[in-house]
Amino acid sequence: MFIINAIASSTLVTATVAAAAVTTGVVASAIIVEPIAEGIEQIIDKTTGTILEIVYNGIRYAVKKLTDSVRYEMQNGLYWLATADKETGKMYISTTVVTISIASSAMKVGLSCYTPSFADAYNVAKNASDGLQPVHNEAHEVGYFNYYHRVNKKGVAHAFYGSPREI
Repeated sequence: MFIINAIASSTLVTATVAAAAVTTGVVASAIIVEPIAEGIEQIIDKTTGTILEIVYNGIRYAVKKLTDSVRYEMQNGLYWLATADKETGKMYISTTVVTISIASSAMKVGLSCYTPSFADAYNVAKNASDGLQPVHNEAHEVGYFNYYHRVNKKGVAHAFYGSPREI
């Protein structure tokens, strides 16, 4: 029997969060739901701080930490929804690929995405900017990724790409 303490905005979260905890292997942990933007949430194991899922447009996307071994298996032209651990800066990506259309619509409402290629990151950010020029930024510190913002840096979403900064 699993006991899940799930709290979000001072209310008990539905069985969906409990199911997420079970499917990701979290047992008897406190699960919290943290809003990222309007209609976008990330589900976090409160005990470990691990991000377990992103919820966007009512669809749950399991996530995994973006490591070098994961990146080496990725192909250009593909997109993943992305979120970062605010304390460590580690990036988590959806375990399933999304279309450029989904990645662009997610950026418009505040959810980031990742793609291996700078050209693909540019394209998704340009789509999210309704065809206008996105803004490029270099990684802020070691372990972070280069990225594009929407035109005029609208919103908090990023189109991350490539490898993390090493120096």
